[in-house]
Amino acid sequence: MRVESELPVKKEDDSEGFSTVYKKLHTEVYRYIHSKAGDRSLAEDLTSETFLRALRYKGNPVQSLTPLLFTIARNLLCDHFRSATFRCEVLSDTPDASRRSQQSAEEEFLEKDEAVTLLEAMTHLSEQQRTVVRHRFYEGLNVRQTAERVDLCAGAVRSQQLRALRKLERVLEGTGLSR
Repeated sequence: MRVESELPVKKEDDSEGFSTVYKKLHTEVYRYIHSKAGDRSLAEDLTSETFLRALRYKGNPVQSLTPLLFTIARNLLCDHFRSATFRCEVLSDTPDASRRSQQSAEEEFLEKDEAVTLLEAMTHLSEQQRTVVRHRFYEGLNVRQTAERVDLCAGAVRSQQLRALRKLERVLEGTGLSR
């Protein structure tokens, strides 16, 4: 699924163009946010906000719409997890329960922070490599299914995947996420 170049909404009254973009990318953006947030209603809210913020780019040239939407989504997730409303306080009689809850919340935040770091690292990949990695690892497709979706032969998918993983490993070396 590729929606490239610039937002198709160029005129003030061109809502059909943005509607097309919304229909094509809504599910992907929602899945991404839901996988990070783990909460359906929060994912729905942040997905809506992502597309509302993308409307601000109306008429401005954008090289690729997909990374723009995922960047907006990532930033919204970061804002949410850093906000005071996300921080929970567990009221309990036992200090051990609150400590365990705090540790699990910290672990959850670190996992989400690692996901954000990985997403940022993916910006170093070509569009085709990002697409292959998304289909193979996020959507769980096999090589043949991925090849059909991206219109490549299976060998080219394997090659793109290998190059992408090597590049990600180089980019992530200093972050503690590589191997």
